[in-house]
Amino acid sequence: MAYKYCTVAFLQMVKEGNIISIYVMAYFAGLEKFTITQVSILLVMLFAVWSCVEGELNFSCFGFILQVSASLCETAKTIFQALVLNGNGQKLDPLSTVLVVMPMSGLLLVGVLLFNNLVVDVGFVLQPSLQEIWDWRFFLALNILNAFGLNVAIAVFLKYLSAVIYILIGNLKDIVVVCMSAW
Repeated sequence: MAYKYCTVAFLQMVKEGNIISIYVMAYFAGLEKFTITQVSILLVMLFAVWSCVEGELNFSCFGFILQVSASLCETAKTIFQALVLNGNGQKLDPLSTVLVVMPMSGLLLVGVLLFNNLVVDVGFVLQPSLQEIWDWRFFLALNILNAFGLNVAIAVFLKYLSAVIYILIGNLKDIVVVCMSAW
């Protein structure tokens, strides 16, 4: 929804700031140790993000708040997954983690759909008809399998590496996408 209020480039730069929030949350969750070198690198990244965000011509505070809140939710989900996989006490394997996390995500989406249908039409949630769902069922099934595979891959990644590395790899992917789109 933030894309309605801000440019893609601006929102992408705000998203790159996730590395700071994930490091802070991982530190307080006991998943990362404090080192001057890591903090120095993170501060350089933070200043780089701030320098890109400062020049936004069509700044929207509402869009910015939406993007930051979505980023914080993504960061919290990643930390909770890392805790379930690597935290103290009972640890889950990646498939069990997907089995626990994905139904909760599905319930959240169902809540948004019910709110949209029963309370107020928020307008940004476009829902297909049952006929459209039936017509696209094979593509939807492939999309579901793709999402499942991606979630298992993320859980395996978080099991053997850190949440900070996961976000850094995501940032690297975003940089490659932006560079490739320039051609």
